[in-house]
Amino acid sequence: MPQVFTLLIFFLLIVEGFGIPFGHEAAVLLSIIFIPVLFVHMLFHKKFIFPKKATLLFLIFLIITLISTAFSVNVSNSFQYLLFLLSMFLAFLISYNYKKQLEKPLIILIFTSSALFTIYYLILSSHLLNLYTPQNGYQLVYSGILSHNHLGDFLVLPSILCIYYLYNRRHYSLTISYQLLAISFCFLSIPFIIFSYSRSAYLSIALTIVLLHVNYLQKKHSWSSRVVSRIVILLIVLATGFFIVATTRQAAQQPYPSKVNKYLVQKGGLDKYKDLYGNRLEYISEALRSFQKRPIFGVGPDNFSSVSRIYSTAPTHVTSSAHNIFLEVLVGQGILGLLPFVGLILLIIIKSRKNALYFVFLGMLINFQTDYTYQIYSLLLFFFILAGSIYREKTSIIP
Repeated sequence: MPQVFTLLIFFLLIVEGFGIPFGHEAAVLLSIIFIPVLFVHMLFHKKFIFPKKATLLFLIFLIITLISTAFSVNVSNSFQYLLFLLSMFLAFLISYNYKKQLEKPLIILIFTSSALFTIYYLILSSHLLNLYTPQNGYQLVYSGILSHNHLGDFLVLPSILCIYYLYNRRHYSLTISYQLLAISFCFLSIPFIIFSYSRSAYLSIALTIVLLHVNYLQKKHSWSSRVVSRIVILLIVLATGFFIVATTRQAAQQPYPSKVNKYLVQKGGLDKYKDLYGNRLEYISEALRSFQKRPIFGVGPDNFSSVSRIYSTAPTHVTSSAHNIFLEVLVGQGILGLLPFVGLILLIIIKSRKNALYFVFLGMLINFQTDYTYQIYSLLLFFFILAGSIYREKTSIIP
């Protein structure tokens, strides 16, 4: 059954990630239908363990979401999202109970999906085949909005895995060929990440590498390896900052970034009007104004578009997302929903095993702070599946 579960998640990622017609809608409906069915089937074939603290926080969050849904400004939207959150909780429990069986399949899934998304992107870009061009931003293969391709956000995941294995090559006894393969993959993915023009991807990979480095320094290493690794980290951080600025219209005012920006606009298809903040300050303002109006239970989950239409300062600023997962929960489920959700995320961060998937989880969490990728249903589902696979808790409930 863990294999069936993995195949289902892979299918959901592909259906939504390829941007096929109604793929976004299909991902949420298939999650709502099949994950509970799999959970019930597994429940009859295995004694399930419910991590006490995580389960309690998740249930409180779901109960608050249910109350918020009852008072939602759009009940149908919120009810569907409530069912999806319930499925997400069940997927977390499945992953928690089958963590040993799922660790390798999840890693294989990340690399396989990355390869397929990249191939699909190359086919679309070169017009080799008359494939369907995605018409919305909830996919991982096509740049249709402000030169922002979510392929870059997804390729951060296998890149983090490769960098983790290089940091821990002695622990995993990696041969020279595997080390070269990991290095090659990182270098091959860099152009796709850069030319995705996703500043969220730049930021998430840079910060995750810094966290990986901090974890690396906690172990005993030679003085020379520490110096070299610190120089590499510094170069990565500087390069990240440079591209974050160079891919925006503000770069025209700077001497060196302006040259790179001009080249990317002329040769790389970069939108010359891409803004440094991308209306993020506007979205924060809209979220806070909504919170002031409905602070306790919010406006109901998955209803930020209703908030944006009311509080946006211009029609072009209307959005369906807060571009920050915590702000999204604050607006949707209010302060009572945000508190258990933040507590759950912190609990997972603190009590998880610091393996390769842990840093992939952190990379996704960082990405969710500045982008709406958490509204890609299969990605948010995968985020909590990763959480279940890395989470450790001594206090458990065994029915």
